[in-house]
Amino acid sequence: MTVDKPHVVVVGAGIVGASIAWHLATKHNVSVTVVAPDVGGTATPNSFAWLNANFNNSRPYFDVRHRSMAHWQELINEVPGLTEIARWSGNVQWQQDEADLAFHIQQHSSWGYKTERIPNDEVLRREPWLAESSLPAWGWVASLPEEGSIEPALAAKKMIEHAQVHGAAVRRETVERLLIKDSKVSGIVTASGSITADNVILAAGLGTVPLAAAVGIAVPVNSRPGLIVHSKPVSTRLLNGLAISNGPHMRQTAEGRVISGRHYSGGKPTTDPEAEADDFFAKVKAMFRSELDGVPLPPLELDFYTVGYRPDPQDGLPILGDSGKPGLTLAVMHSGVTLAAFVGQTVADLVATGNKDKALDQFSLSRFSKE
Repeated sequence: MTVDKPHVVVVGAGIVGASIAWHLATKHNVSVTVVAPDVGGTATPNSFAWLNANFNNSRPYFDVRHRSMAHWQELINEVPGLTEIARWSGNVQWQQDEADLAFHIQQHSSWGYKTERIPNDEVLRREPWLAESSLPAWGWVASLPEEGSIEPALAAKKMIEHAQVHGAAVRRETVERLLIKDSKVSGIVTASGSITADNVILAAGLGTVPLAAAVGIAVPVNSRPGLIVHSKPVSTRLLNGLAISNGPHMRQTAEGRVISGRHYSGGKPTTDPEAEADDFFAKVKAMFRSELDGVPLPPLELDFYTVGYRPDPQDGLPILGDSGKPGLTLAVMHSGVTLAAFVGQTVADLVATGNKDKALDQFSLSRFSKE
């Protein structure tokens, strides 16, 4: 007599839902169904997609982010197609003022993060297309060589595709509500019918909030908009790594686009985002010199801009794990791209085996009831 595998429904197919589904399908003896309108998600395609354990985080949260970066390196080697769209190219950074930058270099170095100060002339050696006038007047920046980036919507699609190779099913539908049976979440309902499950994982970004609220669970998450400008692709490598300045934050994608945001990669747009995108892109172009060794700067033209609406938990930390309602698990956060590797691994382990990683304790929904 055979015993059916436990069935897990993952709601959401952005980078977080894709990672959870991939870990469940490839590492655990469960049946997986991913349900989402589109593979790639909503917030994910509009992300700056910076893989980092950068400054201004508490030590426990830094440790989780650093751990997720390490797991990303493992995933990139395991999931077909990720090596082509991920770059561990490092970061040069002068977002902060001089004193704050010096403090964080010392702090993160003591935490085991590779961080050092380098003079402006070394920045220009590494990033020769940057204009000298764009660098800080105090003469040095932070270098963080462990950091990188990935093309997030493509990464989500490739993880979902590989999960399907391992038996996962994908339903391109919108979840209308959760099924409840005997006070337990027992599945989902879409326009085409219901899907029963032993566990439902909500990894739907802002969509998590109303679905949870309908079964009596308050998830304190707000929408935070972020504007990102995207250049037309250029064949010249204008940026070798990330450049996190006190103005634009920039990286160059695998297809050659220079994409940029601000205030940790995606500032809040005004009531006229199109005009703001034009103005901000002019600042991006001003970050580059007009010629290098007699070769003029390739035409750098704005192609389009995006305004992504990010799920921003009330205290800034992820909400992961037990929802307080049997059969329902939560995975909602900002910094979804960096954290997707850690979240996929630990949430899949929790749901499939019951084993809870100690690092999840700090991200419990129950922390808000203690305030």
